[in-house]
Amino acid sequence: MNKQYIGYVILKLDNKTIKIIYPSFKFYKKYNIKQKIYKIYLVEDSRNEALKGDWIIFSKIKSKSKNKFFKLIKIINNNGTYRNNI
Repeated sequence: MNKQYIGYVILKLDNKTIKIIYPSFKFYKKYNIKQKIYKIYLVEDSRNEALKGDWIIFSKIKSKSKNKFFKLIKIINNNGTYRNNI
């Protein structure tokens, strides 16, 4: 099983594609400090269920396009907007 990551949806680009921001920490041994860094990834949302402001779990998959290497697994916390659950 692939490693799973937690990220925040910052933009819904096209149909079945979202842009997320992934926070992580980098340790500088010389200065003995931790710094929070952010990476931005494109994630495949096959069911079109994620909206801006959601916290999601995503994992690595085989490349879907030039920049899309991740797939949405689950929405942890939605942003409180109305969703049409059919």
